[in-house]
Formats: sequence, C-alpha cells, structure tokens
Amino acid sequence: MASILIVDDIAANRHLLVRMLTAAGHSVLEADSGEEAVSIAENTLPEMVLMDINMPAMDGYQATQLIRKLNSRIHTPIIFVTALSEQEALSMALKSGGDDYITKPVISNILLSKVNAHLRIRELNSKLVEHNTYLSREHDLISHFFDTIHSQSFLDTNYIQHHISPASVFNGDIFIASRGVNGGLYILIGDFTGHGLSAAMGTLPVSQAFFTAVNQNYSLKQVTRQINDILNTILPVEIFLSAILLEMNPQGDRVSIWSGGMPPVFHVDHQTDQLRTINADHMPLGILSTDEFDDSLQSFSVTPDDKLYLYSDGIIESKNEFGIMYGEKKLFNVLEKNKQDRFDAVLSSFNEHNADDTQHDDITFVELTCNPLEADAESKADNLSIGPPLELSMHLGAKELRETNPIETILDLIITATAQERHRTALFTILSELYNNALEHGVLKLESSKKSNADTFAEYYMDRELGLQELSDGFVDIKIKISYEDSQLRVHFHLTDSGDGFVRKQRADQSNYHGRGIPIINDLCESIEYSEGGRSVDAVFISS
Repeated sequence: MASILIVDDIAANRHLLVRMLTAAGHSVLEADSGEEAVSIAENTLPEMVLMDINMPAMDGYQATQLIRKLNSRIHTPIIFVTALSEQEALSMALKSGGDDYITKPVISNILLSKVNAHLRIRELNSKLVEHNTYLSREHDLISHFFDTIHSQSFLDTNYIQHHISPASVFNGDIFIASRGVNGGLYILIGDFTGHGLSAAMGTLPVSQAFFTAVNQNYSLKQVTRQINDILNTILPVEIFLSAILLEMNPQGDRVSIWSGGMPPVFHVDHQTDQLRTINADHMPLGILSTDEFDDSLQSFSVTPDDKLYLYSDGIIESKNEFGIMYGEKKLFNVLEKNKQDRFDAVLSSFNEHNADDTQHDDITFVELTCNPLEADAESKADNLSIGPPLELSMHLGAKELRETNPIETILDLIITATAQERHRTALFTILSELYNNALEHGVLKLESSKKSNADTFAEYYMDRELGLQELSDGFVDIKIKISYEDSQLRVHFHLTDSGDGFVRKQRADQSNYHGRGIPIINDLCESIEYSEGGRSVDAVFISS
C-alpha cells in the first residue's frame, strides 16, 4: 500500500480522510498548512498528496507548485479536495500542477477509486522512468565503447579517409583499422544483419577479437577465422556479419583481401586511372562452422597512390524520394569520371541523390591510399623481430599425409613467431618445395620425369592422388629452428622422409629428378644440403 500525505487546515477533514485511507491499508501523513506540507515532502516525499485548496498563508495551489519542484523525475499524484464546482476545480487543478480533484463532502468509494487509479499511473510512470534511465545508461555505455573502438583505430588521413553514418542511435556497420606488429595495415569493414541495437551487439566482441589478433601478430587468415569462430559462439543464428578484411604490407605494394557477403571493392590504378572490381568470394562471417569455413585470400600488387574503395550496402541500396537506388553502377561511374578527390565526389553525389535526407540503413564508405607505411612509433615489430630461438617439429604419418597439408599451418606459425610477414612468399616457396619433394619422390616414390611434358603432367598428379589414397605407411618429419643472427632472421628447415633416397637417381638424371623447384630454393636459401642418401635435407633461409 501507499504512503499518502493529507493536507488540510481543519482537523475534522483530515480525520475523515485518515479513517477512509487507513481502512484501505494505506499509511498516512498529516499537514495542517501548505508550509508544513512542503516541509514534509522535502524530507519524505509521499507517494500521493490529497491537497485542500483554501488554507491561510500558503494555499493548496502554491503548495502544489513547490512540491512539484522537489523531484521532477518521480511522479507524485496530487489530488485536490475542494468544495468548488467541478469545472472550476478541474481548471484550477491542472493550472497549478494537480492531477485530479474530488469534491466535498468526500465519498469513500469515489476517493479510493481515484487513489487506486492514480497510484497505478504512478507505478507505470516509475517503471517508465527506470526503463528510460536504464536505456540512457546502456546508451552511454555503448557510446563509450564505440568511442573507445574509434580511438583505437589507425585513421591516418594520409592513408585512410572514411565516412560513417548510422541509421539509428546504434550502428550495425563496423569500421576499424590497426597497424600490425610487422608494420603493415589491417582493416575490417563490416555490416551486421539489420541495424540498431540488435545489429550493433556484435560490434564489441568483433572489435576486441580484431585488435587482439592483430596485436598478437596473427596472419589475415587467422584474424578472419578468429572472428568467424567468435560470432558462431556468441551470436544468435539470425545475426551474421558481411565483412571485408584487408591487409596492406608495410611497403604498401601488396594487398590481401578476404571478402564475404559484401559489395565489390573498387581498385583504382593511379597510373592508368583504370578501375577494376574485386568481388566477394565467401559467405558472411558467423554462418559456417570452423571446419566449413574458407579462409582463402585474394592477393594482388598495387602501385604508389593506388586507391581502394570499401563500402557497406547502405551506400548502393540507398533510395531517393522516387524510390530509385543509388546503385553500384553509379558509384563506379562517379569513381571513373572523377580523376581527383574521388572520395569527396562520391559523398557529394550520394548526398545529392539523397536530397530528402532520408536514411534507412547504416552507411560506411572508406578510401585507402596505397603507399609505403611510415614507421609506427607504437609498433611492436622492433621488439618481436629479435627474440629467443624457437623450434617447431611435426611428425606426419600415413594418415596425416593422406588427410592434411601442413604447409599453411607451419607457415602461419613461423610468421606469428617472427613477425616477418614480408618473407611469407619466400618461406612458403621453400617449405612447399621441400615438403612436396619429400612426399612425392620420397614417400610415394613418384618419378618427376612424368612432369617433363604436358602429356604426362596430369598423369603424374593422378598417380599422386592414387598413391595418397592407398598409402598405409611412410612418414615425413619436419623440424624448423628459428633464430636471429646480427638482427637477421634465420630459419633452418630439416625434413626427413621414409623413402629410399635419390642419390643414385640424382647422378643419373639430376635435372629431371629435381625439376625446376630446386634451383629456385637454391636461390632463396643461404645453403641446402642432402644427407642419408637423399632422405634428409637441410635448408637455411636468412633474411636480407
């Protein structure tokens, strides 16, 4: 039940109301003047006030106005108890801040009906205030997180220009960027299903996963897998993330992209002003399981001042007042037509298209300028490039040789341990050549002479697949030692296989047995030596 303040300068009137209210279970406070009513309300704000109008010194209207000012957030119903006519009472009650009136003489059931009705209104109002306060706190909290995410991003305007416009308070688009420990640049632009709070709920874990993975020197493939796994774990099945993840190397001359469910990326060649499109070739993040997920990248070379344009579908699907979409073709034409200031030209064209200022989806538009990245004062590359020696070892039996290809896994481990992304291609070439030689010529005993002409090339790889399917024993052991000499990375590859070796065959037909791969790794490696009749090989790579 409620606490109710009765205000009347006549004791008999107060006593009557007290009897009616206490019989209904309410607790009652009494005041014999307007001044006392205000004083009581200052110390203990009641849940309701029954206010007499005609009192000496401070009348009921004045007391009501002062009580209203004590706490504007909590609704306190004030009902006037008056002998005035209904029309006069209602008019004066509303003007002075009252909520209702009851005429004298007071009838018990009418009084209790009005009291109960206004107490229900007060309860609903209190719940609404609590809800709005909660939403305000949530909004402030999420806004703080978004501001924090924004402040973490690498947004140097020499490389990145961006425009972000949410359709509601909460943004379902995400755009973040970070320098990697190797000095490269990582970018994520994404679009969660829907917009508003339900779409924005995935932004925080995705951002945290992105920055953590980049700071731990994960490869772009690993970053992408990490985010996909997290989204599969924490989000409902109906929420997923269409995304582009991009990496530009420190030299600014090579870009790798993973794109799932997003509009095409536009690449503008600075030298020729030609545009090409890079289409999404994957499903959005958070749909496929770890085993189903495809982390393959599109990698390509860029030249100084090339531009890449990344955007969410809020741009191209935006409709003007006639229901006509802006469209991918128009965006392409604006980029192609304007040789300078393409970023501003797109925004100007888009704003002109949306002259009625109606926005139905979140909008993100990003321009990346491809140039060598300046040294990052906060980069950890210098600290990670020289570290303690590390060793990796792997034994691959018949089952593993049939079912797995360890090259990418080992390569990712090396890059993660050394922060030397720029040597990925060289290390991949060395490892894949050594491993395939050990598997194909050692374990499977395939003759490389079959690869000497087009007619037998396909037959060679059919024999390889058949040999793997029928393989019941055999192995390849891989050991890798990573160390540093005079600030240079040193990677020592040691592979041993279960084959018969190839020393005699090497002498008989060296060029055919080794093929074209051996001369390449001879050029890449500081040294390469065979032992155990050709069953073991040691190759040493030293960074330049």
